Amino acid sequence: MKVIEKETTIESSGVTTTAKFGIKEAGVGHIFHILRNQLYSDAATAVIREYATNAADAHIEAGISERPIEVTLPSRLNLQFKIRDYGKSLNPEEIVDIFAFYGESTKRNTNNQTGMLGIGSKSGFAYGDNFVINSYIDGTCTTYNAYIDDSQVGCISKLGEAPTDLENGLEIVIPVRSDDVEEFNEKAKKTLAHFKVAPLVNGRPLPKEKTNIIFEGDDWSWDGEGAEYGMPVAVMGNIGYPIEKTLLKGLDEENEYSYSNFACGNLKLEFAIGDLEIAASREGLQYSDYTIKNINTKIKKAASEMAAKLEAKFDACESLWAARVLAHEVFDAYGTLRKAREILKKKISYKGNDIDVRVKLYDVSMGNGGSLDSLEHLVEVHQYVKSYRGHQKVRPEKIDRLTAKDCVTLIENTETHRRGVLKRIVPLVEDDNKLPIMFTWKENTSPKLKARVKKQLGFIQKDFTQLTDIPEVDIVSKYGLAYGNRSSNGGNRRGDASKSKESVFVYNGGRSWNPESENWDATEVDLDNDNVVYVEINRYQYADDHGTYQRSKMLDTLARRLTLLTGDDVKIIGVKSRQIDKFKNSKNATLAWDRVRTEVNKKLKGKVGQWIANERVIAGQDINYREFFKNLGECDLGEGSLNNAREAVNKHEDVTKVKDINFIREVMNHYHGIKYDEAKATVSDDTFKGLECLYPLLPMLVENITGYWEWQRKSADEQKKLKANVMHYVNLVNSNVV
Repeated sequence: MKVIEKETTIESSGVTTTAKFGIKEAGVGHIFHILRNQLYSDAATAVIREYATNAADAHIEAGISERPIEVTLPSRLNLQFKIRDYGKSLNPEEIVDIFAFYGESTKRNTNNQTGMLGIGSKSGFAYGDNFVINSYIDGTCTTYNAYIDDSQVGCISKLGEAPTDLENGLEIVIPVRSDDVEEFNEKAKKTLAHFKVAPLVNGRPLPKEKTNIIFEGDDWSWDGEGAEYGMPVAVMGNIGYPIEKTLLKGLDEENEYSYSNFACGNLKLEFAIGDLEIAASREGLQYSDYTIKNINTKIKKAASEMAAKLEAKFDACESLWAARVLAHEVFDAYGTLRKAREILKKKISYKGNDIDVRVKLYDVSMGNGGSLDSLEHLVEVHQYVKSYRGHQKVRPEKIDRLTAKDCVTLIENTETHRRGVLKRIVPLVEDDNKLPIMFTWKENTSPKLKARVKKQLGFIQKDFTQLTDIPEVDIVSKYGLAYGNRSSNGGNRRGDASKSKESVFVYNGGRSWNPESENWDATEVDLDNDNVVYVEINRYQYADDHGTYQRSKMLDTLARRLTLLTGDDVKIIGVKSRQIDKFKNSKNATLAWDRVRTEVNKKLKGKVGQWIANERVIAGQDINYREFFKNLGECDLGEGSLNNAREAVNKHEDVTKVKDINFIREVMNHYHGIKYDEAKATVSDDTFKGLECLYPLLPMLVENITGYWEWQRKSADEQKKLKANVMHYVNLVNSNVV
């Protein structure tokens, strides 16, 4: 990669002597030690990244860029990590120049190859004290050993030569410790995931990560599987770099933070080599003005192109109603483009009309001074939903507005009677998880008036299903006596069933854009023999701890966290309301919320209520004391009020020092509706009152110490200096307190 030159202007006056910077021989070992052991924070990833990109560069140089490099991952039986390329290889002089001298690179005059620093070829020393280089040239394999000698400077030695019939190229062999086998395997898959030509791993193409590319351009893509609250990724030279949005100056100067929301974990940006400056470790980007400008430009380009692609989808809609359904699908709180909606919505319309997913059914101008309620003399509109009372049967509800959703089925009833309506409607609710909306026209409504009403509301005839086109079903025999008269003996017309086996559903971890029914798979449980964790479901939505029905996708976190808390593969069983009593009365069935309470109680040794109370007190302070004290570590704060606050926070943290506390916090924050027994806090508000008055500079000091990413980016010396400043200031204040 070409080095980006920066202009330097030097003015001097009165200079009498000049000395150049350099490294004395006695300091060479120390400098090499820094380059080997302190440059990379993740040694395994550094080894994989540096040698894999070098191998890919070798293929580019040899004109075989479409040929995959080959990677051999370590195993318990073969503790070696290998990367093999089929480039031009290196002769003995080139081996010494490249591998023995820091700063030597052959790639500084081209942007076709990734390297330029002259450091990556030595990255094997970041992991261990030696690595092997096999150079294949014209039928001869020459083996070299690079190792750290007693001088700590390092050496490279030729071990021998042997005839070979293998193709020309270079192979790097890294000895791997047995405890690190899994780490190398996992990190290799992650590091190599962005290679344009998938490497051959253990002889097979690297499996592609699970993706759901919703939109993509030549140099960007939007992945529905991405973590929307994560960071976007910049891919350059086959390596993905997380983008720190907080460092992108000028991104949202004109768009009220819309671009920052758009730039989330769903977004991947492709950059040509040389478009971005990278840190010396190549573990992240260097946020120079040049890099920031190129990233901001790419983000805005991706947003503009995505808006154009989305606009084309809306233009293809046959009606305003279809456009509204599409808008709900992509911009809803759980939609596939939720994080992009602020910026995309500004650019999306349908035939010049704004797209509002909410439809006011009677907000229609009929002309000739017609009033808004005149529609009631033309049509009645009902939605068919399942009642949560009594026998929980599907019933009609009169409505005056509706929300465009994929689950809505618009039905037109041109008949005036209601006979047979439920026989056609109920299966749509019970089996298909649909929300039927039926328009029943009055006898005196002319075809012309019907057409005018539909046009005013944004409908076309194709949006409707005719009631008479929906087949009738014997709903009594299929769905139970709630839809008919009970027999005299109270029997069930569906026949006898097993007393212990129940037909239920198991949550399958479905996607947020799926219809609710696709997030569940039909199954059967035996209440006499199976231990199950269940939730009540209705229309495939689950009832939370307060009985409020929620979208099934919200169960995803609960299922994963229960599995992590218990160590078991916990499956969430969905039980329809008509079966719920059997599960409530079964000793083998546990309501999910009861299971959460039980597991959290186990982890917190029965002190859940107290833990919650203390969390509220600590989290309710204006200052993030938890993170502040954590980063301070054992810093001496004397015997004053601030130290008392630290002891109170640390005591609370000690109670919660259990393996899964972060999972517990996430479950409890995510499912804030879970009920727990209240308890009195052992951490008092009085502990924190007056601290800012006693220590006026405290907020400024806290700001320097907190912020996870900001703190992690500081060097060890910077952290040490900031902690010393806190210690000196606090002890100075304490010494003057009477």
